[in-house]
Amino acid sequence: MNKNKIIKSAKDTFLKVILTTKRFKPSESIIIFSEPRGGSTWLMEILTMLLPVCINWEPLHLDKGKLPNKEGFGFRPYIPAIETNPDYYHFFKKTHEFKIHSDWTRKYLTPTQIFNAELVLTKYVRANMLVPYLLKNFNFKFKPIFLIRHPIDTCVSQIKAFKQSKNELHSKIFQHKDNKRFIEHTTFLNQLESDLEWYIAFWCLNNCTTLENLDTNKLCVVFYSDLISTPKKEVQRILKETNLHKISGPLEKIDFRKPSSTDFSKNLKKSPQLQLSKNIDSLDSNTKDKIQIIFDYFNFKLYSAYSPTPNLKSLTYRLIQ
Repeated sequence: MNKNKIIKSAKDTFLKVILTTKRFKPSESIIIFSEPRGGSTWLMEILTMLLPVCINWEPLHLDKGKLPNKEGFGFRPYIPAIETNPDYYHFFKKTHEFKIHSDWTRKYLTPTQIFNAELVLTKYVRANMLVPYLLKNFNFKFKPIFLIRHPIDTCVSQIKAFKQSKNELHSKIFQHKDNKRFIEHTTFLNQLESDLEWYIAFWCLNNCTTLENLDTNKLCVVFYSDLISTPKKEVQRILKETNLHKISGPLEKIDFRKPSSTDFSKNLKKSPQLQLSKNIDSLDSNTKDKIQIIFDYFNFKLYSAYSPTPNLKSLTYRLIQ
């Protein structure tokens, strides 16, 4: 074993030992819900600079997380809000306490961070269908953050980052414990041609139901477009609405134009408007029309295939006050 591996192993052993001594309350968890490639890492890094937190990184990863039943849980799990299985409850309780973890979930954890941490910040990118269940079963002191990015931006980025074809995606979606939502739309899904169309439809299947009933009494809803356009103002709003402003450091030290650590291809545009429109502008009109057909099929009106900004006046997508 070379020197770097020895140092890494020693550091990880140290982190695991320290985690056994920490006592985090699940009710005081800070949670970000988002789609993969939805901007959650960028927001997580900003909040980490402002708050006394340690990072619990994407615990629902099918291969690298600590799921109670990997074969049945699936890589985009769904649990009905009325589910009473105690195993699921205890899994999420221990996850938010940072009492179950892996090399993957400790990925962004540092000795300084864990020593100074008073709270756990859990970043979920595969839990949007679990929002009703988690809100029903846990009384969070700080409103969880629900981050929404345009599905075209999200899916284009997912294809570039994960390099999975529509066939690979098709093979995965039927691994879920509850795959009824996929079976119901099989005929429509099988008509889709491109990888992007499949990803867009998959996005709708994993988000539309939750988006139709967002409860702003229990969630802090954040649009990626607002974070890009007016980041300081939006972060101030997030801190106040979640009640985290009472324990936050000053925003003056934050570089809001710094790309996240997961901007692997250095694609972040300096201009906010260019960043928001770059993916939509890269598509031809025929592709946009096909994507809009998918949106219409799922009665999805929050975004269109022709505009980078959300339609907040949509009657279908009203935030519950």
